[in-house]
Amino acid sequence: MDALLRALDSPFARYLAHKKAVDDRALNTAVWQKLERGLAGQSSAQPPRIFEIGGGIGTMLARLVERGALRYARYALLDTLEENVRCAPVYLAHWAGERDLRWTWKESAGSLEGQGLSIEMQIEQGDLFALPRAVREQGWDLVIAHAFLDVVDPQAACAVLLSLLRRGGLFYFSLTFDGLTAFEPPFDPPFENLLLQRYHRSMDQRVVNGRPSGDSRAGRHLFSILADLGGRIQEAGPSDWVVFPRAGQYRPGEAPFLRHIVDTVYRQMALDGDIPPERLKAWRAARLAQVERGQLVYIAHQLDVVGSKP
Repeated sequence: MDALLRALDSPFARYLAHKKAVDDRALNTAVWQKLERGLAGQSSAQPPRIFEIGGGIGTMLARLVERGALRYARYALLDTLEENVRCAPVYLAHWAGERDLRWTWKESAGSLEGQGLSIEMQIEQGDLFALPRAVREQGWDLVIAHAFLDVVDPQAACAVLLSLLRRGGLFYFSLTFDGLTAFEPPFDPPFENLLLQRYHRSMDQRVVNGRPSGDSRAGRHLFSILADLGGRIQEAGPSDWVVFPRAGQYRPGEAPFLRHIVDTVYRQMALDGDIPPERLKAWRAARLAQVERGQLVYIAHQLDVVGSKP
């Protein structure tokens, strides 16, 4: 892991590398098993066509292979951040090397081979709402949005994602935030309650490039959104982040993950004119100190859904 982190030249990419293990423990088992059953029967002659939006550095592809859910595929990963697109081949090269798999990469195309695997990969920078015709007309077998639908307009995003699917194709939308952020032990509860309330409100009010880009209760809203769009949810369940120390020690990667979360709340709330700056700085300092002492507990409520386009 240390060699990988040194190779990733982006702080956010390093956060995503740490986050993978937290996500692995959070993903809903019943929803994942339904996804695996939907991917059963894949073959080299007819590999499933998979499109992932907001794919980051490729941790979902790695997870699908690690868990035996994917052996053959034509996999397209799209992300808006140049740093993620740049770091994804680096991450996948290190990940593949640790598993004696062959990763080849040239420009925006790569492949993963070995141990019964044959996966073709495209990694490109782009916007879900400005997809080229070749992507829109592909007729994908599976679309994936992981920890993504709460940072965009979920109604608009789901409409595009379902439009990409062939009839009978699957969607897998995981770790969609659903309205709860909590830190323990208590620290200035009246202030922190206000802080988190306004933090959630900032998600609902976020606008990017003139477009609504957030929903603090996106997880629960997926049920009505997908039904309205003709999607059929086959399984759903919670996928909460629950990060806590064991005998004063965090699992590998959890401490930097927690520091990133605290700083994310701090940076966002520093833009809020109604939050006193000195109290916000004191909150950040106290929560980061608890991470260093192995005391901070963090909980975020999220939901996973898997389903199909009839």
